[in-house]
Amino acid sequence: MGKWIIEETDRGLRLAPLRALGFDHFTWAHLLYGRLSSVQVYVLYFPSRFDLPEDKYVIDTLRTFGTNTGPGTSVNIWDSKDPNIEKALELFDMKSPPALVFVTGLQLENINPLGPDKANLYTITITRMDVLGSSDKLPQSINMAHEQGVRQGGSCPSRLG
Repeated sequence: MGKWIIEETDRGLRLAPLRALGFDHFTWAHLLYGRLSSVQVYVLYFPSRFDLPEDKYVIDTLRTFGTNTGPGTSVNIWDSKDPNIEKALELFDMKSPPALVFVTGLQLENINPLGPDKANLYTITITRMDVLGSSDKLPQSINMAHEQGVRQGGSCPSRLG
């Protein structure tokens, strides 16, 4: 796996190759570490490449959620046209979109912010279409994952739905 940085575009986030020395491995924690310093929870949605109604629903729901949760939560959408989206998904141990990922931020009390290899970071991932497209299940799952991230920062990784 190469080393990457995140670029922000008008369509969303994208991976860009990073030329750097010093890493013998590269994980999602390395990729996101600089973005986690000012948040409690970092939310990332990888939409399908088909502009499905579920994608629009998830993105609209996340925008509302992000507006209502305040600055401790960062909501981000990945650019589905990113030529490196497979590599980004691989960093999160996923094979294909859509996927909704919640990452613990560094503004939690029990996080040790001494670099991506030492901080006690984790993710919660939602991948099931019946959850992502449900007006009942999605908001409930988002709230549960967010609250788990805020209250239990530093726990083990999970997959919801």
